[in-house]
Parts: sequence; C-alpha cells; structure tokens
Amino acid sequence: MTPANAPIQPRTAWLFGVLATAFVYLYLVWPAVHGPFIFDDFPNLSALAKNGLIDSWSKLGIYLSEARSFPGRPLAMLSFVPQQASWPDNPMPFKVINLALHFLNAGLLFLLLRTVSRAMWPGRERALDWVAAVAALAWLIQPMQLSAVLLVIQRMTLLSTFFTLIGLLAYCRGLLAHTASPTRRALWMGGGVLLGTVLATLCKETGLLLPFYAWAIDATLLRNQREALPRMLSGLRKLLLWPPIIFVLAFLLWNARALNAPIATRDFTLAERLLTEGRVLFDYLVNIAIPAYGKYSVYHDDFVASRGLLDPWTTLPALLGVLLFVVIAAIARRRWPLLAFAILWFGLGHILESGPIALELYFEHRNYLPMAGPLFAIFAGLAMMAPGRLKIAAGLLAGVWMMACLLASTLVANVWSDPARLAYFNATSHPASIRAQGDYAEQLYKAGKIEQARSVMAAVAQRHPQDAGITLGVMFLDCSNGALGKKAVADTTEKLRRSAWSRLTFEGLDQLRVLASSKTCPVALDETAWLAMSDALLTNPAFRSDPIAMGTLHYQRHSLAVSRGDLATALSELDLVASHDPDPEIPRLKAKYLMDAGLADAAIDVLEHYDPTKRPLLRRLLVDDVQLNQQNISAIRARAAASPPSG
Repeated sequence: MTPANAPIQPRTAWLFGVLATAFVYLYLVWPAVHGPFIFDDFPNLSALAKNGLIDSWSKLGIYLSEARSFPGRPLAMLSFVPQQASWPDNPMPFKVINLALHFLNAGLLFLLLRTVSRAMWPGRERALDWVAAVAALAWLIQPMQLSAVLLVIQRMTLLSTFFTLIGLLAYCRGLLAHTASPTRRALWMGGGVLLGTVLATLCKETGLLLPFYAWAIDATLLRNQREALPRMLSGLRKLLLWPPIIFVLAFLLWNARALNAPIATRDFTLAERLLTEGRVLFDYLVNIAIPAYGKYSVYHDDFVASRGLLDPWTTLPALLGVLLFVVIAAIARRRWPLLAFAILWFGLGHILESGPIALELYFEHRNYLPMAGPLFAIFAGLAMMAPGRLKIAAGLLAGVWMMACLLASTLVANVWSDPARLAYFNATSHPASIRAQGDYAEQLYKAGKIEQARSVMAAVAQRHPQDAGITLGVMFLDCSNGALGKKAVADTTEKLRRSAWSRLTFEGLDQLRVLASSKTCPVALDETAWLAMSDALLTNPAFRSDPIAMGTLHYQRHSLAVSRGDLATALSELDLVASHDPDPEIPRLKAKYLMDAGLADAAIDVLEHYDPTKRPLLRRLLVDDVQLNQQNISAIRARAAASPPSG
C-alpha cells in the first residue's frame, strides 16, 4: 500500500500533467460553446425545423434524405436529432457535444499512437506512453482544431474521425496480435477496415481514407510487423486496403478528365484548383507549426486561386515542394520511417479534399485528423532519437509551443463566444473575404447600424463587381433605410443577367422578395420589379447550368405568387421547381394548396399521378413517398367528406 505522503512517481507526474493541461484547455475554450451558429450551419441544419418534431420513422427518413447526394452523411445528421429542440435558437448543446467528441477523439488518438509506438520501439513503454500522450495533447489543443469543433455542422468531421480511429485501432490490434489465432487477427483487421470505413463514410466521405491511413502506418512505422504477417493475413491485408485505395484513386483520375472545363459554381477550373492546393497545403503546415491569434477562421474564400505556374509566383515552388515531399516519403520509408509516416499521413489525409473535386479551395477543418501525423512524428523523433541536450532544449521548445497553443485557443474561443465579436474579428482578419464582410454587415444591421452595414457591403461590392449577391445586399440595406432608387434596381436587374454564381444571390433575392411583398420601398421595388430581377437571373448561364439553383429561384417565385393569392402561378412555378429538382415534397405542397382552395379532386389527382422514379437514391431508400401520398389522399377525402357542401 502506498503511503499518503509518498512522492509522486514519474509516470504519475507526466500523466497528471497531461490531464491537467487538457482540463485547463477545456476551461479556457469553454466560453466558445455559448457562441453562435455560423456559415454552413444554417443550410445544413435547416432540415431540423422543416417538418416539425422528428417523432416518427417517416419523418426521420425525410430528414435524413434531405441530402441530394449518396450516401448523404446519415450518421452525422442523425446525431443532430437529439438537439432538435435547440435549433435554431440555442447552439450550446450542439457545441458541447462537438467539444466532447473532440476530447474523445484525442483519447482514441492517444491509444492508437501508443499502440503503434510500442510496436515500433518494444521495451520502452513508459517513454512511449509519454510521447503518445503529449502528441495527442498537442493535437487536442492546436488552435486550428477549433474550426472543426465550433462550426457545428463539422460534427461530420468529428464523427468520421471517431470511426476512423476506432477502425485503425482494430486494424492495428489484428496486425500486432502475434499470439492470437489467424482467424481472430483476421476478424480484427477486417472489422477495423471494413466496418470502420463504412461507418466513417456514413458521417463524411473522408471516411474512405481509412485504408490510406492504415497503409501509411503499416508501410512505415509497422513495416516489420506487416512483413512478418502469415501468408493468409498478408493476402487479407492486401484485399482490405488496395481495392478501396484503387477505387478512390480511380475516382480522382476520372474526375480529372475535365481539368480545364469551367465549373458553374466556382470561379476556378479543376486544373487551377490543383495548382492552388500546393500553396494551400503549405499554408496549413505553417499555421499548424506556428500557432498565432488572428490566423484561424472558417472564412477563407479570400484565398487567391492560382491561374498559372507563376500566378502567383509561389505556385511553382509549392508544387515542387509537394513533389519533393513525395520523393522523400518514398525514399525514407525504410531508413527514416517517422519522416515518411508524417508525410504520408498528412498528404494522404488531404488527397480527397485537395484533389480534382469541385470543392472550395481552403478549409481549416480539413486538417483535423491529418495534422496528427506530423505532430506525432516530431514529438516521437525528438523523444526517441535526439541526444540528451537537444532533447532538453526540444522539451522546453515543445512547452513554449503548447503554451502558445493554449493562448491562441483562448483568444479564438473568446472571439467565438459572441456573434458580434466573431463577425468583427473575421471581417478585420479577412478583409477580402466576401463571407466575412457579409457576416459583419449583418451584425451591424441587427444592431441598427444600417449606414455602417451599407458602407461595409458597398466596399465589398466595389472589390467584387462580378458578384450580384453583394449588390442585392446593398439594395436590401438601401430599401430598409428608404434610400433605394429605381435606377439602382434597373442596373442590378441588368447585372443579374451576367453575374457570377454566388449563394449570396439567392439569399439577397429572397430578402428583397419579402421587402417587395411588404411594400417597404414601393416606389423603387414592387413585386413587378422583383419578378423582373428573378427573370434576369433565370436567363444567366451560370445559374441555368445548376439545377438546384433553378429550382430555388422558381420556389422563390412560387412564394411571391402565394403571398399575392395567385394559385395558378404558384402551381406553375412549383411544376418548374420539380422539373429542375424533383423534390417529393412538391406534389404534397401542391395538393395542400389545391385542398385549401376547395379543389379536393385536383389535389388527389396530383398525388395519384406522382412519379417516384425521379427521386434521389437516398430518398428512395429511406422514404416511401407513395405510401405518404396515399395517407394524404385518405386525409383529403376524409376532410372533403366532413366539409358541408357549398351553396
């Protein structure tokens, strides 16, 4: 029995230090859980309020099938349902769960790093436990991670990482369990890769990278253990890892067939995106290595795309740097496995979101799991291979770095705790970001500072004349302030015919529709003028090539017709919505309007002639729309029978 006054053992001391630092981090970032929903939270979580309380299997299926693509990230979306009552007024429950997941992932990462490092350096368990714990702690507190935690919708990233780490732990257990039977080892390896990849991918498509991470581990750190596998297990490993790896690489190559084709929803081609991503990756690495307040944000739409190898000039050096790292990783796999592991883990972790896919150029949350590789390699390399004096100096430097991470995370969390403060921070740290400036203007507008909000938006409109969404925002503020003129409306209408694609355009046009319907500024903007603007946008090639955009515009026109009591136009616009975006809810909405107008037979006819074959795959799997329509038909007939005859 250990006496109560016994000195703390070294192992207990470092464990206490790690846990204490983690709790300090939790205390320092806790204010951020009181912060707002922001950016992608709104379009992605709006389905929580679309159909009322999700209290039945059919409503749950409808909610999960809101995604247009397959598989639609259903596990991540399912995780938001318990917080439905808090949407959209109380972000705190959402963010607390995200923060808890972040800590849980740090624990899983510690277990994975400990497992791998113990196998790589047998007999040095105590030192390796310390290395794994410190590396996981560094990953936990790095301030860039707050983008994934505090942007609520990025629970997709957190959950995908959770299942990826569990899958990798199971895979490594099977790989390293030398005394277990081949069958048991095969079950661990197969279950880890197959089940882990499926579950991670059902949270976010980056879950497909689990086999890449597994290969990065056993091609470098666990190379000897992999080569010692029995023949059956070696064959199983190849069968588990290489088909999904080849599938992803083939998908990327297939996507790259149209490198120079224009992308309707982006202002760059895939070729330009690939040119840019070299610079993006190095920018990520710098911001991971040098934690500093003011660099971290969810808004990076101001990152300039590369238009050529020397435009900007850093493009070519960045691409050569990426190529150099690939060569180093290939050469170093045997002699310097830690270096190769760091490069492969980070690079392969970005292969999807930095590849030839029409995604945005830059998001910090893409580094959530990839940054673990370089951090572990640095800490493990210094602890296990550095000479004594260098090890002491490195330890001091690591302590300073962690203090800098805690300080930067504290400042970032303080900013995130208040919507107005967050908007001002983003606007000042990213003055060229359309989103950051728009968010700041919105906060000024909510505070009643309409003139200041207009000044912000007008300055953005001057820098981005091709974005009509900003111009519509200026019009909204002018209308709200009684300063909108007919000429501005006419000029904007003409601009909408040729403007670039922008999500802000839909939002701005819908806001102006409400103002037009309420006659807020009737001289300059009435319903006829609004219809002319929407007509102009419907002829814009950038929007015409996007079916979802066209469906959204026609739905807004339907909303205007409803507010005017024009049933025929509302139904016609809904038909056009369905022709572009076959949402199964459209026929039921049409039937509701017809029933409210006393046209029960017409409402039933709409539902009976609905064609379910045009639905997206996810919807077909999760929702029986034909059955729902039959239920609606029964309700319509019952309502019609209960209504007294007219006349």
